[in-house]
Amino acid sequence: MLQLGTGLKLFSQGHEPRAATDFAQLVLSEVNLLRTNPKQYAMLRLKNEYISKTDNGAWRYLNQIKAMDSLRISNTLSELASSYARLISFRKTLSHNLDGTPLARAKKVGYTGMVGQNLAASSDDKFNALLVPDSAAVGFVKMLVIDKGVPGEGHRHILTEPRFTEIGIGFYRDADDKLKNYFVQEFGHRFSSGK
Repeated sequence: MLQLGTGLKLFSQGHEPRAATDFAQLVLSEVNLLRTNPKQYAMLRLKNEYISKTDNGAWRYLNQIKAMDSLRISNTLSELASSYARLISFRKTLSHNLDGTPLARAKKVGYTGMVGQNLAASSDDKFNALLVPDSAAVGFVKMLVIDKGVPGEGHRHILTEPRFTEIGIGFYRDADDKLKNYFVQEFGHRFSSGK
């Protein structure tokens, strides 16, 4: 396990922490472009899918929603995302509730507020955040926006939930696993302390 200077954790061996930091910042930039300028994101990232009718309604959705505030990195949520990326890799399954709900895990580490979680995985090397962080950041966010095969496009809606203010980003790579690249986003909005 690598401990990064930003407080982010990335589970892997033999790779520089810089790749993980770059990846987290690239994901944050992609998500914030999506949130602050959804129409521009659609034009930049989904034009080909829209033309080929493989965008699963994402183009239309992004051209109908209003811009929202950008997110900031949360070290607490990033630690949760990283440890959960490792867990789903070890268990070889994409499930939000392997060791409790996302909300229960957040509360366990002292995060009180609204939370949401996105999971994704791919065997394609263009999703290897350790070697090609730019390609992986664009690819994972785009995969979640298109959200093919997910009832109700829940990942897309979590990405564009305007009440979220923070994000945590986790990645785990197991080159011997069928899926290889596991990605987790933890979203949150802390509740005030009651004053």
